[in-house]
Amino acid sequence: MAQKSTARPNQRNTSSRKAPAQPAKRPKSGTSSRAQQQRIPQPEEEKKSILALIWSNHWGRMLYALIGIMIIIALDFLISMNHYDLFFTILGVEIVVGMVIGWIVYLVVSRRKNASSDEITGDSEE
Repeated sequence: MAQKSTARPNQRNTSSRKAPAQPAKRPKSGTSSRAQQQRIPQPEEEKKSILALIWSNHWGRMLYALIGIMIIIALDFLISMNHYDLFFTILGVEIVVGMVIGWIVYLVVSRRKNASSDEITGDSEE
C-alpha cells in the first residue's frame, strides 16, 4: 500500500534529513562593518530625579514649602504634648524667627541685585 501524505499545503513537510551545517562566519580582521560604524554611542542625557523635576516647577516649590510647614507644625504638636498654650508659643516663636530670616534674605538678595545693576550701568556713589 502506498502512504498518503497528510501534510496540509500551509505546513512544512518535516523529514528526517538534517540541514547542512553552515560554517561559522568570522568578522574580517582590521575592518569593521557599517552597522558597527553607525552604532556610535550617543552621550546619555542626564536623568533628573522626580524630586528635581518637582522642584523645577513653581507649583512644586510651593508644594515643598507646604510639606515643610506641615512637618514643622506636626513636630510642634509632638513637642507640646497637647498643651495648647505651649504649642502656640512655640509656633509664634517659629513664625517670628522665620519672618526675620526671610527679611534678612530679602535684604541680601536685593542688595546683590542693586550692586550688579550698578556695575552694568557704571554708576558709582562717589
